[in-house]
Amino acid sequence: MARKLGKFELLERLGGGGMAEVFRARLHGPQGFSKDIALKLILPQFSDEPDFVKMFIHEATVAAQLDHASIVRIHEFDQIDGTYYIAMELVDGKDLRSISARARSQDRPIKVAEALAIALGVARGLAFAHAELTPGRDPIIHRDISPHNIVVSRAGEVKITDFGIAKMASTASLTRTGVIKGKASYMSPEQARGERVDPRSDIFSLGCVMWELLSGQRLFAGENDLAILEKLQHGAVESCRRYNPLV
Repeated sequence: MARKLGKFELLERLGGGGMAEVFRARLHGPQGFSKDIALKLILPQFSDEPDFVKMFIHEATVAAQLDHASIVRIHEFDQIDGTYYIAMELVDGKDLRSISARARSQDRPIKVAEALAIALGVARGLAFAHAELTPGRDPIIHRDISPHNIVVSRAGEVKITDFGIAKMASTASLTRTGVIKGKASYMSPEQARGERVDPRSDIFSLGCVMWELLSGQRLFAGENDLAILEKLQHGAVESCRRYNPLV
């Protein structure tokens, strides 16, 4: 039975992370109006934690500035009965992690043309986020470009999602001493070292994703994050052709 949350009907859980979960939801309005959306809810145990609420509000605030075809759009941010939510565009498709996993399971590399189209879509979204759209607004750096945060719709649209740890360029560094945010295999070397990052860091991450799409292998892999970060600092990159002669 669908769960109700104010004007939303929660139809299906789509996924979740450390502080929130995402549902396919139906927005109900007057005169029988309805629209399916993605609804991101902060987990109940974090609703009263100021740091988590601040991060959630930050994600909504940053993403709301980015109205672009290659970025998942934010419709609304609010709270109902003490539950904070972000109402977002619902993309009918799969994330790149799922697409890549299926290709590997079938021993069928993603076609070069398809990989290029995906990379181009992400690059367009990043170019928009990195641009100074209004005077005095710093570029927005995603800091977590990875297959999990890239969605491809059934119609072939490419969308960047999850700006939860995005930062303005002027403040993009460690959140606090010893804490590095992002997925280790896709970090730029400067991000892994906890240094200040700029838009080039996202481009490096996109390059890692692109290499993985073309080769079917993860560029920087290891038994744990420490091993991955050590490989990342050495920066040895093999040719994709070793794994995919069609490149």
